[in-house]
Formats: sequence, C-alpha cells, structure tokens
Amino acid sequence: MRKYILLSLLLSTCLSVHSQNDFATITNNVNSEFIFVDIHGQKVFDAIKNEVYSRYRNLIEPRLFTQIGKNIDFTAQHYLINGVVSKGKLFEETIATFYDMSSFTPNLILQGKVSYQTNRLVVEGIKYDKTPTGTNRIYGLFYVYNMDDYSMNYKPKKAGALRIKCAKALYLEGFYNQSPVIVKYNNNSSSIYIYGKAIGKERSFLSAEIPNYNLNNDETFDIAKIILLIGDNATLRDGEGIVFKGRIKPILQGSDPIMFQLIEGELNYGNGDRFKGNLSTKTVGHFFIDGTTILADGTKLQGNWLEKYKLSNNQWTKVYNCKNPSDAIALAKKLAIEDEKQMKEERYQSLVERVKALGKTPYQKALISWRDKFLRKLERECWVSGQTILGGIMIEGLSGPVINQVTIGTSMAPIIYKAVSNNPMTCKSIMSEMDIELKQIVKLAKPIEIELEQLQEERMK
Repeated sequence: MRKYILLSLLLSTCLSVHSQNDFATITNNVNSEFIFVDIHGQKVFDAIKNEVYSRYRNLIEPRLFTQIGKNIDFTAQHYLINGVVSKGKLFEETIATFYDMSSFTPNLILQGKVSYQTNRLVVEGIKYDKTPTGTNRIYGLFYVYNMDDYSMNYKPKKAGALRIKCAKALYLEGFYNQSPVIVKYNNNSSSIYIYGKAIGKERSFLSAEIPNYNLNNDETFDIAKIILLIGDNATLRDGEGIVFKGRIKPILQGSDPIMFQLIEGELNYGNGDRFKGNLSTKTVGHFFIDGTTILADGTKLQGNWLEKYKLSNNQWTKVYNCKNPSDAIALAKKLAIEDEKQMKEERYQSLVERVKALGKTPYQKALISWRDKFLRKLERECWVSGQTILGGIMIEGLSGPVINQVTIGTSMAPIIYKAVSNNPMTCKSIMSEMDIELKQIVKLAKPIEIELEQLQEERMK
C-alpha cells in the first residue's frame, strides 16, 4: 500500500486542477455480427463438375451425320438402343444411347461415343443407375455386349440380355443425404468431393484423398461405402469460414447419416486464428486445446487457454458461443474484469459499513485534528479565503461516508491549489510539515481502515 495516500492525492490534484474535467471517459459499445459466406468450397465443387462436363459434353450431345439414327428395340430382352447404324452395327465415332424398357417409362442406362476393340463394342460415356436418393453416374469406358462370347448382336431375335462392364472409370457422381458427391479416379488413389448438408451446414464442403474404389459386381457403386474410405489429406469447410486440413474419421452408426470426426491437423477459423494438433481428444466448449492455438495476431497458446478464467456457467455459455479463440478470450477477459469489479464493489460497501460501525476511531480523530490545524495555517500564511476553505470542507462529505485520507485529501485539494497560487514557497514548507505529522497518524490506522483506503484509491483511478 502507498502509505501516504492523502499527500499523493494533493500533489497530483494541485498540478492540474483546471484539467479535471478532461479525465471523463466515454465508452461506445458497437455490436456487429461478422458474417462470412464461404464460397470457396462451392467454387472448388463447381470446378470439378465443370471438369467432368467439359470432358463428356461432346459425348452426350447429338452430332450431325448424314446417316439417320434409328431405334433397335430388343423387346423380349427389355432394352432399346438408339444410334447411327451402318452395315448392321453401331457406327464408330457416333453417339449411342441405351435404355431399359422393363418399366412403363424408358430408363436411360448408358450414353456415349461408340468404338470397337478387337470387334468388341466399347462406349465412352456415362452409365446411369437410379437409386432411392437420385441417379448415380459412372463416367468412363464401358464394354457392352449381349452374347456370352462378349460380342454384340444387333438382331433382337438372336440377342441375349444387355450387359455392361466398366473397363475404366474416370469419375463417379452421386448423392448422399441429399448432397452431391463426385469421385475422381487417379492412378494410385482417388479424390472425393462432397458439397452440402451431408457434412454439416448448407454450404459445407469436403474434399479428400481415398484409395481407388472397385465397383460392385453389377457395375454400380455405394456412395456411403466410398465416403467411409475418407482418412488422410482431407479438407473440410463448414460454410462459415472455418477450414480444417488433416485426418478425418467417418463414423456410421446404424441408419443415421455418416458423421465426420476431426482427428489431427490444422483448423483455420474465419478471422485468422488457427489450431494445430489433435482434434479428437480434449476440448473446451467447441474449441480444441490438445495442441497449439495461434491467434490472428501471432500469439501462440498451448493447452487450455481459457483455464485461468473463473466464470459462472452462464458466462461460459456465452464464451463458448464465440466463433473463434480471439473473440472467446476477449469475452472471457471482459466478464472476468466485470466480476472482479463487482466483487471489489461488494467488498468496498462492506468495508464502509464496518468502518462506520466503529464510530470515530483514533485514526479518524487524528486526521480531523491534523486537517483543522493545517487549514488554519494555510488560511493565515498563504492567504486562503474562508470561503475557499468552506467549499473544500463541503466536498468532504461528497467524496465518501467515512473520514480518512481519501476523503480529506479530496476536500483539501482546491485549498492547497489556492495556497500554492498565493504563496508557493510557504505552501511548500507547510506541506513538508504535513508530511512529517501524517507519518505518525498513519500508524494509528486499523487494517480495515487501510484496506478501505486502498479500494477508494482504486475507484478514483
């Protein structure tokens, strides 16, 4: 504690009494909501869709030929082929379309460019497979035949059932939980792209590397089984600017949609904050703490960076609703400061009541006697008017309900200022005497009176 609170108050006040009004603090609270619409994920997904379309656009759009396309109806076998026929078979480099006719409405099953390899019919294009959630598509190269020797017989009476074997798949396209999914085949691995609610919010986006996937025996594929292959080298965007790069674990529980657990990697928040480490273990609220948190300003934090704050459950709920660590820390600090202020205010009010209950203590009586003695001396030797002295004493009651250094110091400040203006050298000498006598008076103060003065001084700051 600064032992001589009163003199420090007097000195600081005397230096600039006229500028007291300039110390007013004005605080403006501006509430603004940061809205981040992540369009990067949609751009990436649209790019891969455009890549597929640009490659296969010319295969599925009709071309102009001198020959006229015709239907070959395999009524007994329930399929139909539409294409350009020359010399009893589909003409190379033309577009052919294959339909399943087993139902009332023709069902498109294959469309693409015709070619032949060792007399085997090959179609480069798109195979369609209707599912309860939508139509799956396989983009690639297909062997098409209706005979056991893998040949294609174009005479309906001699032909057998239509069979399609995928020779090489380049892209798979389907739906999971009403969200579009695209798989792109590479040499040693494949890439998967998912956009939409299947992985969280409306604009969520996931891309990842997966092992090459083999089609089912009936040349179809199961989107859910492919999604469950996701592991390393994944990128997940939640639609609000949060981006994760690293290892993900898909989890399938019964009939519920697949959930994605973040395992290890780097999480980037929309404001520039980052987290590097394990995302499958320790959390505080929705924030990960088993690693390093790097704030937007470059500050690095290890472990639980909220641990030092002591807040109520309701306050923690507000902190956990923050979108990034920087905002969470700022709010936790603010709430902690407010709590500290409230605790000090409650302690201050308690001290005031307890000191008032003591009555006029020896310390208070000595301070009053000290004040009266030097007020008379200032009036006599520094020509301070009685009106100025009376005005200062009136301030005393406004500055606090208990007589102590703070209240007396506040009341004497304008009186000392006037004395310095009238007779500076004499006033300086008088203040030295005041200092010497005050040192003896302070020894009379009870601990509770000292604590009250400390809190008063903090409130004044």
